[in-house]
Amino acid sequence: MQIHLTAGDYKGRDGYSGAILNLPANQWEIEDARERAHIEKGKSYEIHRFKDWPGALTFHLILAEEISLEEINFLSSMILKMSEEEILIFDSALEIRRVSDKDTVMTMKELINKAYNLDKFKFYKEIPDHFMLGEVRLQGDLLDYVSQIPDQHMGLQEKKKIIEVLKEHGNGIFTEKGYLYRFSDDWNEGYDGVNLPVDPEELSILLLLLKNTDETKEDQSDDQKAVWITFPSDADRIDTALLTLGVQSWKDCVIVEKICAVPALASMITVDTDLLMINELTDAVKSLWDDGDLTMYKAALEYEQCLDCGLALDIALNLACYDFDGHCVSRTEYMKTKFCEEGINISDPAFAFFDFDGYGRRQIGNEGLGYTAYGSIRRNEQPFVRASAEPDSEMSMQL
Repeated sequence: MQIHLTAGDYKGRDGYSGAILNLPANQWEIEDARERAHIEKGKSYEIHRFKDWPGALTFHLILAEEISLEEINFLSSMILKMSEEEILIFDSALEIRRVSDKDTVMTMKELINKAYNLDKFKFYKEIPDHFMLGEVRLQGDLLDYVSQIPDQHMGLQEKKKIIEVLKEHGNGIFTEKGYLYRFSDDWNEGYDGVNLPVDPEELSILLLLLKNTDETKEDQSDDQKAVWITFPSDADRIDTALLTLGVQSWKDCVIVEKICAVPALASMITVDTDLLMINELTDAVKSLWDDGDLTMYKAALEYEQCLDCGLALDIALNLACYDFDGHCVSRTEYMKTKFCEEGINISDPAFAFFDFDGYGRRQIGNEGLGYTAYGSIRRNEQPFVRASAEPDSEMSMQL
């Protein structure tokens, strides 16, 4: 499931495109999307382009007046856990709501609580798909309508089955995939519209899910087959994790999942990366986070096309060597601003078809300026000191 984020402050600005976010997402991924969309804390934003969501839900999301990132992320996590039948029920229940109350827009509270109450519905998908009732959808004359259909247009057994269901449960709806009815008046208000029923997510700079590479080891219990470990870490915590997994070395593990404050770093870290390096790097990143410089660091990594942890550590330790502008949202806007500062009238008809983006791409490169998803960045005159090196074997935390 995917959404598109745009900041209210930059709506309609030349070249501004916002950011794409795949859901469900962890808190670091959500924060990164906010940064790429240039959404400042406390400022307004919009969510559009709902891709790969259940059909009827997409309709309601497009119409929804207010959607928070936290709400739609929570809803996506609920959908991810649904079975195929539950998704059919959810989609059909939303279709009932759309048809029965066309004038009222569903709120995120209603959508989430609908997902909480799927056990109050029953879905008959064995009712033939080709049976369409057009605009005759809700309870009323459905029973009479089905009874009057000539047998030659519908098999007798098929017709009896539908009539039987309608007699027992006449408060449902036919959809393209079957018949849905609500059999219980009970309703669980799992979400009050203010506080989402989730535990606060504890943020670590790096969180790795480790498993033993020896998958044939049958004497491991389920909780021993995978261990989460946070970084920065210490030797005792690492020892405990390895002992739990029943391995002697960090290299005997496989990384199953990574949750990282800096998405670019996740691809650089493997079991071949020295633990001391991981600790130093994540400790440096934590300092940047504490100082509010994490967005600038992400831009610097992209600018330097960084692909290894050694350079990533050096960049973190030399961030003062960069000038960063997080308000530069596009090359087009950068060049228009620059032209105006130089007294050039860009409203002149001569600029009607001028390629500001293409010109900006060339000009920015000539100036040593880099345009990244997080803003523009360049090296300044301060010396960049390479401090990282392969760790000494005696100092290494490799176990």
